[in-house]
Amino acid sequence: MTVEMASPLGYGTTPKGEAWLEFVSLCKASYLVLRRRAPLILASIGLLRDAAIGDLAADPDAGLRLVERRFGLEMTDPEAETHVEKLVAESMSALAPAVLEIAHKMAVRLR
Repeated sequence: MTVEMASPLGYGTTPKGEAWLEFVSLCKASYLVLRRRAPLILASIGLLRDAAIGDLAADPDAGLRLVERRFGLEMTDPEAETHVEKLVAESMSALAPAVLEIAHKMAVRLR
């Protein structure tokens, strides 16, 4: 997510726009729902071990552990919400999406 994508939601305004705050709230709620369904999701991924799917083919157990870590099951729900808020904030200040956005704009202009 880039600043350009978030600004229509009110990101970058003081105070933050209502749409931006709702977006962050929905991100947190979605993460909590996924965490609650983690056993089912992890079991489903576990069933795919022998399916020769790209990222799982090399080391299926490592892929499963990675997904499990991303769920942050050791956190309480309030800690998980704080974690998502930090991830959203980090994504807004990340350099890679901004560089990719510039490259995309240049590629579009060169067409």
